[in-house]
Amino acid sequence: MNPEGRYARYVLAVLTVVYTVNHADRQILSIVLPLIKHDLGFTDTQLGALSGTAFALVYVAVGLPIARRADGGHRVTIITLALAFWSAMTAVSGLVTTYLQLLLARMGVAVGEAGCTPPAHSVLSDYYPPVRRPAAIAIYSLGVPLGTVVGFMVGGWVAQYYGWRSAFLVLGLPGLAVALLLRLTVREPVRGLADGVDASATNRPPFWDVIRSLTRSRQFRHLALATGLLGFQGYAGGAWIPTLLFRKHGMSLGEIGTAFAILSLIAGITGSVLGGWLGAKLAGGDRRWLAWIPAAAMLVATPFWLVGLYAGNKYLALFGFFVPTIAENVYFGPVNSLLQELAGVRARAVASASFLLCTNLIGLGGGPLITGWLSDLLGGSLVDNALRTALLVAPASCLWSAFHYWRAGASITPHRLTQLGAVG
Repeated sequence: MNPEGRYARYVLAVLTVVYTVNHADRQILSIVLPLIKHDLGFTDTQLGALSGTAFALVYVAVGLPIARRADGGHRVTIITLALAFWSAMTAVSGLVTTYLQLLLARMGVAVGEAGCTPPAHSVLSDYYPPVRRPAAIAIYSLGVPLGTVVGFMVGGWVAQYYGWRSAFLVLGLPGLAVALLLRLTVREPVRGLADGVDASATNRPPFWDVIRSLTRSRQFRHLALATGLLGFQGYAGGAWIPTLLFRKHGMSLGEIGTAFAILSLIAGITGSVLGGWLGAKLAGGDRRWLAWIPAAAMLVATPFWLVGLYAGNKYLALFGFFVPTIAENVYFGPVNSLLQELAGVRARAVASASFLLCTNLIGLGGGPLITGWLSDLLGGSLVDNALRTALLVAPASCLWSAFHYWRAGASITPHRLTQLGAVG
């Protein structure tokens, strides 16, 4: 089998569609938060927990066991079952009547989505060799902006005209058809195929040896913390910028959904493609650039956050949020490719899940909740400006993220990446 042939491109296309469904089902909650708050009377803190913390805690709790299974089992089947489950739970979210019911439904979505990216990265790494891997993972990562477009645009307009419950149902059910397509047409690759080896018959390294090797790696620690902080500003913005535009600039949900769909599509594709291109162009001569590229992106994003937050009209605000959206998508190709090289063939899914555990606890778990809590805390004194002030945590996390990406790059030997001894 040629790992770079036409079928490999088909697999990449299908997995990108799966990842698009993943993020559409994740982002739908953000666009309907104002309607849920009005209908069910939740606080900003409760909504922040729904948007991030509860999802993240479940996501990371089940992510490692699923990834461990993926490193020894049939990865395509795992992704298929995960997709079917999270799609069903997204649809169920439209049927709830209490906070607890919605919380449990979103936790169910998290269980399913935890089975997507780690095995998908592992599959793609067996279809694409190291030199082409940053670009392939960057293309897969287009599922983030594409899913955001679908979530915001479809969710926004459906919610505006038919209610937030219908939005969950409309976005949840199509995932079941995609799961069937995946299972019937995507073949499980030979492990190590794109690296020129057949590792399918070799034993997996012991789980705790993998975890110890990861936690002892300076490169992994800095990459995980940097990407967690990148996710903090991204998830805080994704959860609360629509509400800020609704409250401060009087935009309707349909307008917000359309604006964010266009913004996310253009900025997301630009960021992912730019990151993959720069990674392939610069890292061939110096592997440190795989970490330094997202460091530079975070530095560029910082001042534009302030433009978006303090803009006097909706157009300038949307322009301000456009550049950070580009920047937060730059890391996908370089960093995930770096992680797959670092881990080795038989521990790629566990390494990816461990990375997502760290980044989701910090980013998804902290960003929406802390921003919502600060908004409630500041509401008594700042009133209309409480949410905007709370969102200042985002540009601060950009600077902190850039520092750790720089440190990660500084710990890499320029012309060679040392694999983790226990998992290579």
